[in-house]
Amino acid sequence: MDDAERDASGRERPQPVRLDLTGRLGRLTGQIAAGVVDGIDPDEIVAQVDVQALVERIDPDEIVARIDVNALLDRVEVNDLLDRVDVDRLLDRVDVDRFLERVDVEALVRRAGIPEIVAESTGQVAGSAIDLFRRQAVGLDVIVMRALLRMTGKDPAEVPAGPNGLIGDSTGQASVPTRAGPGERDEYEVAGHYAGLLSRLAAYVGDVAAVFASWTAISAGLAYLGTAVFGIGGGTQGSSTGGLLWIIGLLVWGFLYFWVSTAIVGRTPGMAVLGLRIVSRQGAPLRPRSALIRVLVLPISALPFGAGFLGIVLDRERRALHDVAAGSAVVYDW
Repeated sequence: MDDAERDASGRERPQPVRLDLTGRLGRLTGQIAAGVVDGIDPDEIVAQVDVQALVERIDPDEIVARIDVNALLDRVEVNDLLDRVDVDRLLDRVDVDRFLERVDVEALVRRAGIPEIVAESTGQVAGSAIDLFRRQAVGLDVIVMRALLRMTGKDPAEVPAGPNGLIGDSTGQASVPTRAGPGERDEYEVAGHYAGLLSRLAAYVGDVAAVFASWTAISAGLAYLGTAVFGIGGGTQGSSTGGLLWIIGLLVWGFLYFWVSTAIVGRTPGMAVLGLRIVSRQGAPLRPRSALIRVLVLPISALPFGAGFLGIVLDRERRALHDVAAGSAVVYDW
């Protein structure tokens, strides 16, 4: 025995008593836990849980906020998932009729912008057709006017191209043609230039036809209302009085047709189709008073075999008799 284990008197020092408390406590805890677990009935605990109150205390937003969607998607094998899907079986279970009943086709069409696409496509086709028609009319005007000017001893290059307020002091029936490449057609800039004879006559004939057609429809409607609704006018349809009233109504309607359209928009419907506009000699918009004078003198230009329209060829500004009276001019505007 070592000296360290003896005291000063030489007697043996008593050794401390060591108790294995950790092991005993562990065994005791295990026995208690086993007894508690054996005594727990899970069904009874679940039955005592208020599931509704538990669900109400759950905050779905907080749970979703804690989910890392990107990490979740990274762990999903999309190809494996699609390989396991039986498409044929899935389609067999789809009730197509019921599905179509729930589809708002009208709203779907509106959201897809189909009406706008159709309208735009239709407008582009119509615009292209009208532009093609106008280009052909301008081309014929250029050819005919050059020939007529030369027949009257005038040089087309020295004739004013249009009102000073629209194109300045340039001369010539159209601007100098420019070629984009070999073999391509000449392109003329005609906006603001004086309109040619053929375009103006075509617009005038179209307006006259429109006046007759529209007044025929209006008079027929008025006659029907007078006979069926008010019981008057049934016996005067073929009489001379009825014919005179029809002619007077035609003249009044024709006057309103030409004057209102000219005073408001500076062109008649027929002129709008051909791309023509009525302006002052300087190129400013035509005033209602000038439009009134022009419409009143227009029949005088047309009645003596259209002699008043010769000014389109003879006048440097291509003004017919009614244009001279109203101080107006007709130009291309498209």
